[in-house]
Amino acid sequence: MLTTNINLAQLTALLKRHMKMKGHYAIWRVTSILTAGFLGAAIILTVYFIYDNIYNTLSNNNVILILSSNMPNDIIDLQSYEKAKEMIANKSQVPAIPNNLRNIFSYGQESIPSASSSSTKPQ
Repeated sequence: MLTTNINLAQLTALLKRHMKMKGHYAIWRVTSILTAGFLGAAIILTVYFIYDNIYNTLSNNNVILILSSNMPNDIIDLQSYEKAKEMIANKSQVPAIPNNLRNIFSYGQESIPSASSSSTKPQ
């Protein structure tokens, strides 16, 4: 592990010492190794991508096939259906409002209880 900062000149010197880059074709050799590595990685990633997508497609197709072949028959409760239909019909009817309806927002003197009339007995 490198613990010190190495600049580009030191890095190339280190690579030349370890790779013994002698001759006119040293740069071409490193470039070809890097190109082959890049192409190998691209091939591996392409094969993985194709395999993963084909596997997912086949598994999804299998799930669709299983679900479409086992369609459950639902039991319909006609009594509940009729009751719900009646409740919807009753909800759409507007109820009649009586004329002598007490206004709960009108606070007159008669509606306020006095302190002496209230009793707080424990039960």
